[in-house]
Amino acid sequence: MKLLAGILGGLIFAVLGASMVPFLIAANNYAAQWHGIILIALWIVAFFFCKQATSSRQAWSQIIAGIGFMLFIFPIVLINTVPDLVNSPGKVRSDADVISGTVTMGLSMLIYFLLALVCAFVSKALGKEKKIPVQ
Repeated sequence: MKLLAGILGGLIFAVLGASMVPFLIAANNYAAQWHGIILIALWIVAFFFCKQATSSRQAWSQIIAGIGFMLFIFPIVLINTVPDLVNSPGKVRSDADVISGTVTMGLSMLIYFLLALVCAFVSKALGKEKKIPVQ
């Protein structure tokens, strides 16, 4: 089961992490090249952490905590792109475009933050070891 957590959970973690790459290096034209490299690197890191876990519960707990972290960081990364979208040279933006973009960004931040909280609670619940009474 740790192997399954490393493969499937690690893939979800890596896809979330690699989807932020174009926003982080938006000025660079080589975003597609870095996207693949970071996807594989994050997948290997997640697989390594799952392999080091003592149980499958702990492996899934670590993966879900990492996914929650990525969901929490994603809106922060998106905020950095808003000035580029609004102040892009050569394009005229109306006030309605800016307001609708801001509202959409705010709603996506709320959704991502709530999903990150759900991941944190699930990770905490999975991380607890079952206590078996000894007689």
